[in-house]
Amino acid sequence: MDILNEMLQTPNNDLFSLGLDPFEFMIYVFLLQIVQRSEGGFVPSIRKIASMCNMNKNTVEKKIKSLEEKELIRIHKYQNKNKYEVLPLKHLGRGKSPSYSVAR
Repeated sequence: MDILNEMLQTPNNDLFSLGLDPFEFMIYVFLLQIVQRSEGGFVPSIRKIASMCNMNKNTVEKKIKSLEEKELIRIHKYQNKNKYEVLPLKHLGRGKSPSYSVAR
């Protein structure tokens, strides 16, 4: 089972309860896909992420920092390049069950 499907199907790891704005959500899901496919080898540049997510480069930079502040990713600097580590969500959902409301 791939990482994204596993995360979407685990109640404590509900991606929709993380409080991400649409830009953060899109970048986070994109990084999850990259991590899954590359096994750590391919790391996209900010420009590549912006292009693939149809966003402005400055927006991507701000949202990447925001994802790091929310402890969803870790940024590793290596020879003037960034490598993004997607952190496990287990620590975020402890003791909290997602609350849902139904739109009528």
